[in-house]
Amino acid sequence: MSKTPLAELTEFDPRVFLPNDIAEKEVAAVVLMLAHIFNDFKTYLWMYELIKTEAPKGRFKRTPEWGECHGKVIHIQRVVFSMIHEVLMLIDAEKKTIESSRFNELISKCSVETRKHWNGLVAVGLNRSNEDVRGSKKFLSALERIRSNTTYHYDQPKDLRNGFKAAFEPIHEIRGLPCSSLGSRMETSRFYFADAAAQELVLSILKPLGQNAGDHLMNLVKNINLSFRKIVEAYIKERTEELEISE
Repeated sequence: MSKTPLAELTEFDPRVFLPNDIAEKEVAAVVLMLAHIFNDFKTYLWMYELIKTEAPKGRFKRTPEWGECHGKVIHIQRVVFSMIHEVLMLIDAEKKTIESSRFNELISKCSVETRKHWNGLVAVGLNRSNEDVRGSKKFLSALERIRSNTTYHYDQPKDLRNGFKAAFEPIHEIRGLPCSSLGSRMETSRFYFADAAAQELVLSILKPLGQNAGDHLMNLVKNINLSFRKIVEAYIKERTEELEISE
């Protein structure tokens, strides 16, 4: 995977995110969180692409190398899907600020594409998707289950057992029997059957969202994250200009 050089450093006045106005403080806090989320998403998306490029060459085989790669990809997907849920919770919690005239003024200064991705995300987060409110709730419910049952919490072992059953009963032609690598160290060990169970659990959760929902979500995150970058950039530019005028 070729390394893309980062753009040069640009500095700004810290007062951009430390305004005196109470309403502006709320907007600044949300934008700062979007910057934080952007970095987190970027890290996981980079890991996702890196793992895929380091996959063994050729067609899939039942080898430890393929199993390790596949397990890591599944893990990154689960984390990213769970993060989407947390972003939607942020939107719901900060509804007042996000729907304020000040925040909408900021969004209006962004490109059409950025506004499209942001407004679509807000619509889902506030349960008012133009396509289908029921579909929006179904989407939220699926992400919440992935977050709570496969990623951040380990108190739902029965769901994972169901995933294991789906993976190995009956025995899958390609997947074969449950297997592990039981090395003498952590680095040389992995329980591939647990990866398979988690994958089947996620697939069952995403199934109501349509075919290839997982791939669609990963692509969606890239577009959403780029919109976050544009919003943060617009806010820094706007606030910097305001501070310069006031001096």
